[in-house]
Amino acid sequence: MPKNEVYQSISFALLIAWIIPFIAFLFIKIASIQRLKETLKIVSVSLFFAYFLLISWISYYSWGQNLLYSYPWFRLAQIDFSFSFTLNNNQRIFLLTASFITLLISIYSLEYMKKEKSINRYYSLLGLFSFSLHGIIVSDNLLILYMFWELISISSYFLIQFYHTKEKAVFAANKALLINKVADLGLLISILFLYVSFQTVEIHELYTIITTTVWNGKGYAFSNALSASDTGLNILGICIFFTAMGKSAQFPMSVWLPDAMEAPTPISALMHSATMVATGVFLLIQLFFILTPLVLNVIIVISVCTIFVGCFSALFQTDMKKILAFSTISQLGFMMFAIGIAQPEASFFHLITHAFFKSTLFLALGNILYFLHNFKDATQQTFYTHDAQYMGGLAKHKPLATIAFIV
Repeated sequence: MPKNEVYQSISFALLIAWIIPFIAFLFIKIASIQRLKETLKIVSVSLFFAYFLLISWISYYSWGQNLLYSYPWFRLAQIDFSFSFTLNNNQRIFLLTASFITLLISIYSLEYMKKEKSINRYYSLLGLFSFSLHGIIVSDNLLILYMFWELISISSYFLIQFYHTKEKAVFAANKALLINKVADLGLLISILFLYVSFQTVEIHELYTIITTTVWNGKGYAFSNALSASDTGLNILGICIFFTAMGKSAQFPMSVWLPDAMEAPTPISALMHSATMVATGVFLLIQLFFILTPLVLNVIIVISVCTIFVGCFSALFQTDMKKILAFSTISQLGFMMFAIGIAQPEASFFHLITHAFFKSTLFLALGNILYFLHNFKDATQQTFYTHDAQYMGGLAKHKPLATIAFIV
């Protein structure tokens, strides 16, 4: 097959892969009838499996190529806006990781969530979340990225308060949404500044303009809207980092993440260790060319504070899910620190490794919690707790989970 035909096939396949999780969301929402509950679960898992296979095919046939696809969207003040998306190796790896973990979690949930009455809502929101994450990863237009950025906040809000009859779950969801909405203002301000200054919000165009016009000593391209060039770049970088602080739970905006453990354990494994909290780091990696030395220094200071807050807070927790949550906060601090010392490749490497080992920890913990929920002692009383102080001696009951934790 000629190269251009291959690229056209990849473009079409990427759009189909993008739509598959959304189809899962719509299909389950429309067909949510109690007697179809088992069928809908199998259909949703099958769709997530197809999603992973398609992403794998795309990655295999396009590896090593930086692809750009653009479709006309609308025109404003003589400037054309396009629905554009890119595919580079970082995006392929992140898509593969996210789709693979989503598939495993959907399979895992067949057993873990089987007693839940709202299992259809669970799988439909899982599809909406995956659709939003895919959009964030591949979007080249910052307006499109912002739309999916907001959509993933909404889908995570509903997943965190999945047990909406619990007051703590509703409070945690409101807290997460509020903090993220405040942080998202930074991205909106950045988009407006970039549009006024460069008349484009396409990431690949911004990269070309800023690296050739701003960073090579030929002067700055900013208009009067950002009168002081150095100040303008610093403001942009700070606004983008402020947005990343919200999603990636950096100090002092990390307070929402431990409370978000009120979500079902599989959702904690997906959102709060592998995907959602990584989007802030991934955004900085994608827009690293905008960050000035001053912004990088600010990132170093904030990330070091985040590392210590996460580590020391975990030492004083007994709730197992919150221990893992504070561990996630510290690991996100390490990712941000790598960006601060101008090593985005190292940050991305840790982002991927963290996705696997932390999601495995959450799923292994879910295995233990599921066991405790169904375990009865000698008096036939159910013994169910998240408290690590009451979990001694579980290795003989759950050897595989023990091995997973050790690994």
